[in-house]
Parts: sequence; structure tokens; C-alpha cells
Amino acid sequence: MKEESQAVKEYRQAFDEFFKDKPKAKDEEESKKMLEEFFHWYNKVRKQSDTGKTPAEMYKEIHGEEAPDPVNISDEEDLNQEEIEDMREFFDKELWPKLKKDLKEATRKEACFISFLAGTEISNRMLEEEMKHAHETMKNMTPEEMMKMIKNGEKQDG
Repeated sequence: MKEESQAVKEYRQAFDEFFKDKPKAKDEEESKKMLEEFFHWYNKVRKQSDTGKTPAEMYKEIHGEEAPDPVNISDEEDLNQEEIEDMREFFDKELWPKLKKDLKEATRKEACFISFLAGTEISNRMLEEEMKHAHETMKNMTPEEMMKMIKNGEKQDG
């Protein structure tokens, strides 16, 4: 397997560190809960070895606002066919060409972890797309319309 990036090494180290002394999940729901606890700890509590900051702190430093909360994976929503097709297209074009090289010599655990990272990357990409859409919508809004949207939690048509 080729050498991992610093981000992958950091994530793998954190994953191993967090789950080191934890018992194996009894069922899928407990597994989801444990992953949510890990995401919270990784993003909001654990300092990165290279920066000395949490990912949430780095996000705030870069973007000037609090990092969004991670998706609650216990509250599953059904994906519509269009979303599944978009994910498949992204997987086929962006992830699979990179992953198939890494997975060729990987153990099962490494393959699962790489798949986990790929899922995280897909989630991040979807969030970026939502942020771009929000930015496009908001750039044509007056400050008053933005304040109304923020206060009321309303979506504005853009």
C-alpha cells in the first residue's frame, strides 16, 4: 500500500486511540452511537498532533464561524434515486480510480477503513455542494433578507 497522507495517518491514529479499550458494539444502533461519539471527540475534543488544534478550531480559524455539527447517523433518511445516482457517479469518477490502487494489497480491516474514509469524503463533498448553493443563494440577497432567513430559519428561493 502506498504511503498515507498526514490526514489519513492522523485519522487512523485517532480511530485506533478512541476505540482501543472500548467493547465491540452489540448491534447496529450501538455501532452508530459509538461512531457519533467518535466523530464528536475527533472533531471537537481531540487536538491534532500536527496543529495542536481540533478540526472544529481549525474550521473556525479558516472560515470565521463555528463548524457545522456532523450528521446524526442514527437518524437515517432514505436517499432518493437521484442522490444515489450522484453518489455512484462521484464514486466511479473520483473515488474508485484512487481506491482500487490502495485496496489491491490491503487487509480487510484496511479496506474497511479506507471505505470509511471514502464515506467521510463523500459526506464532506455533499456539505461543500450545499455550502456553494447557500453562498449562491445568499449573494443575491439583501442584508435584511439574510437576517430574516437566519432569524426565522427560512429557506429563500434563489
